[in-house]
Amino acid sequence: MSDKIQDIDKHYSIGRIMDSIIQGLKAKGKDINNLKPEDLTPVDEFHTRGRISTMELAELFEFKPGLKVLDVGCGIGGSARYIARTFSCHVVGTDLIQEYMDAASQLAELVGMSEHVSFKQGNALELPFDSGSFDLVVTEHVQMNLKDKNKFYNEIARVLNSKGSMLFHDVFQGAGNGKPYYPVPWDEDGTISSLLTQEEAKEIIANAGFEVKKWIDKTRDSSDSFKTAAARVQKSGHPPLGLHILMGDTAKDKVVNMSKNLEEQKLSIVQGLAEKKSQPDSKLNFPG
Repeated sequence: MSDKIQDIDKHYSIGRIMDSIIQGLKAKGKDINNLKPEDLTPVDEFHTRGRISTMELAELFEFKPGLKVLDVGCGIGGSARYIARTFSCHVVGTDLIQEYMDAASQLAELVGMSEHVSFKQGNALELPFDSGSFDLVVTEHVQMNLKDKNKFYNEIARVLNSKGSMLFHDVFQGAGNGKPYYPVPWDEDGTISSLLTQEEAKEIIANAGFEVKKWIDKTRDSSDSFKTAAARVQKSGHPPLGLHILMGDTAKDKVVNMSKNLEEQKLSIVQGLAEKKSQPDSKLNFPG
């Protein structure tokens, strides 16, 4: 089975994302013409635990000003903007979903960051960038939608320079029995999920030319977060501004199911750092 790119696109293309975000900001009393980057925090990082996870992930890597960073599967650009602003890097974000790219660019403009981040639509299995273009690739909650993991990680390795690194924050199978409860944020019914165990992922990442330096299981923290979110949404519904905007009509079910999936260990969450392996020097061939 090949990766169902059209189905993935359809799943995430909710429609009217920017309109919903603007309405949510206004409902929170924000001045649209005078926004700060932190005003977008409730909605702009579409992954488990949002900004908290992004901050934790960034702590695994020694950032230096001026690094060239690529965010693969960047969504509407929250992590890209955070990294660019916090570490004085230029960050390029890429995502399959054109609606995300449009929203990411508009949000960057609204918070005055267009000179520091840029966004380009692209397929993670065929990244639209030259080989060796980046010092660091960041990817959060992308590979669980892709069947061809080898191609995914090899593409990341390709666009990194020889000393490049990858920061990753991913969803994998857990140790519990049975299939996950659906819908979840990346899939309505199990048709576009492709979940690996953590051990399988480690092997594929290594085979793509990486050496895993840090591998941190965040399942318990993630479970606690979703448990709190599920209780809140069941009691009070969704806030004016939040990730439910990106999850569509089944957002409540997705939050509740993620709480159950993590509690029952049907899923696991990992943050990590991998570095490209040093290539051995070519052997010199002397004439006999």
